[in-house]
Amino acid sequence: MPFSDYRPPVAQLLALGDPLDEQNEISYRQLGLSEADVPELCRLAQTTARYDDEADDLEVYACVHAWRALGELRAEAAIDTLIGEFRHAEMDDWVSEELPTTLGRIGPVAIAPLTAYLGNDDNNTWARVTAIASLTAIAQAFPESRDRCVTILSDTLSRFAEQDDCLNALLIGELCTLAAVEAAPLMEQAFAADAVDTTVMGDWEDVRIELGLLQQRLTPRPNYYGFSLPNSGESAPALRKPAAGKVKKVKRKQQAKSRQRNRKKK
Repeated sequence: MPFSDYRPPVAQLLALGDPLDEQNEISYRQLGLSEADVPELCRLAQTTARYDDEADDLEVYACVHAWRALGELRAEAAIDTLIGEFRHAEMDDWVSEELPTTLGRIGPVAIAPLTAYLGNDDNNTWARVTAIASLTAIAQAFPESRDRCVTILSDTLSRFAEQDDCLNALLIGELCTLAAVEAAPLMEQAFAADAVDTTVMGDWEDVRIELGLLQQRLTPRPNYYGFSLPNSGESAPALRKPAAGKVKKVKRKQQAKSRQRNRKKK
């Protein structure tokens, strides 16, 4: 569907611009959006404009607003559409950062399809990581689903020997986010098998500290990256996910400004 063909109130999303400028301030219901608009929001949610270098920023951002609107509406009918967008996670930070929050707002009804997606090895690693983060978001928003989500993440981690070590590390990171102390023995097994990328969450001592099972390191911190920090004899620390996410958002805003400057020169 061409952008000019969207009808009000969905058409308003085409003019809202960068979602980071008014993060958490827009109420899509107050813009007049309702459950009746879910089918058209799903169409907008799948636009490929954000992968087009020539696309206008407003078009690029419109689908992100559609995701957020679907989350606010708790649109169960949009779950398959949103999960289908995971395939772009490797090339699109918006997918990996926004869709878990959106699905977290929709709630536990998304757990079963997310579990099926996560269990399909044909899906790429970063798409599966987005499913993992979505399960965590649901567990945080709906505490009654926490144990169910921890079990799913633990079951996935139990296949550590046949999985990518970065996927294993990110699974451990999400289990730490959910304070899943009950999964500690399984995490230890994964570390002992050298099946965990230590540049994500650190080593087993770091994870035990994260879980509150250890107060401080028992051994010197390893150099996870293989280089030292400038003007320091200390090893580079593991890049925690919140810090990584912040860097991505700054880079994204810089890229948007660069596109705006380039259009003014034309």
